[in-house]
Amino acid sequence: IREGPYDLLDDYASVFDYNNQENSEIVFAVQYTNVVLNNGPGNQGHAFFTPAYDQFAGLARDLTQGGRPYARFRPTPFFIGLFEPGDERFDTTFRRHWFYNNAATLPAGKSIGDTVVWEVSPGVFSTTAPNVVNMHWAIKKHDDATRASVQDLAGFRDFFVYRLAETYLLAAEG
Repeated sequence: IREGPYDLLDDYASVFDYNNQENSEIVFAVQYTNVVLNNGPGNQGHAFFTPAYDQFAGLARDLTQGGRPYARFRPTPFFIGLFEPGDERFDTTFRRHWFYNNAATLPAGKSIGDTVVWEVSPGVFSTTAPNVVNMHWAIKKHDDATRASVQDLAGFRDFFVYRLAETYLLAAEG
């Protein structure tokens, strides 16, 4: 583990920064290219971890808010509970806030760019989205805003298979 070209990055967010996909913490990745002819079906992970946000008033599909949603996977209460209060990785990991971007269905009194207000239970409102079936928190490390359009599934983001941080955890368990 101590040998080789790998090092942990000082900032967790920089590990998953789209513009930093080839970094010293990545041991092995499936690499995609933005040359469409060479990308095959591309990395479609962005769709699976994006909720059906576009089904709600004031929201339309948008590359900066996840793009085309498939809403297949959502963070479980167990996964969310793994983060201690104040853990800087929490907001880097989860998208819990969306912003109105559809004037055609905008709720009364709201403006484009305002944070969406959700009714999380009868009569209880929050700017933090509920984490339920169709409208759940997104996992941002799969985001890919570089696709040609919001409908395009063929993403260009590399898929990280092994990270040095995970290698340390595996070694610690052994």
